[in-house]
Amino acid sequence: MKKANKPCTKGLRNNELLGVLQETLEFSTALLSNERDAAVLDEYRNAVEAYRDSLMQDFYTKETRAKNDADSDVCTQYRGLRHLVKSMLLHSDKSTKEMAENVMHIIEKYGYIVRSSMANRYANLDKLMIELNALGAEVHSALGIETWLEGLTLAIAKYKVARDIQRQERSEYQKGWVAESRQKAEAVYREFIETINAHIISFGDEGYVEFVKNVNATIEVQKAIIKSRATRAENAEGDEDKDKPTTEEGEQTPSDEQVE
Repeated sequence: MKKANKPCTKGLRNNELLGVLQETLEFSTALLSNERDAAVLDEYRNAVEAYRDSLMQDFYTKETRAKNDADSDVCTQYRGLRHLVKSMLLHSDKSTKEMAENVMHIIEKYGYIVRSSMANRYANLDKLMIELNALGAEVHSALGIETWLEGLTLAIAKYKVARDIQRQERSEYQKGWVAESRQKAEAVYREFIETINAHIISFGDEGYVEFVKNVNATIEVQKAIIKSRATRAENAEGDEDKDKPTTEEGEQTPSDEQVE
């Protein structure tokens, strides 16, 4: 008679834990057909949904909407600037055309920025703006891009303000509802597994074999994720140790904290 193993969720990130809980809920709903399991399954479902809602709620805050609106404006300003410069490549004046080619080369060096991830988008926009502003007013005026540059500069600044406000709001938010709902979800998850194991002991494993296989498979994945993360952390610490100065005998010199 095989029972489900003990869950291992402590080292999982919020999105990883939610994935585990939802996957377990899906196959449990499909595989647990005994009436005796209905109550504990419903309790588990409610805990998973509450945890999911606490994570998803962040997407509907006014701060998140403000950040998304600001990002949309940045994308509009960037596209406008790019299209204008591209159109100037057809200019009849050779000097103006060469200026446009130079500016377009700078823009294209960073790819089509608004299609990149949010982190890369703003890192590359910062670099792009430094290069474009360094071209000077004469080039800006010749190509007629002053308004678009000013608009993009302002849009980026507004986005960063909205992003910082959202991050602060999210930090305070996650300390409350998310932490509380996660703690409850993990507790109910453990209780759910323990209850089904108790049913297996009391009534036999008929109707539970596939459930146990699926649970144990997800738990092995949990352990693998946590082990992999711990290994990377250990390797990172090892790399830091290698960079420390050593004595002639090859021993690492003590850090300031170790010297009394």
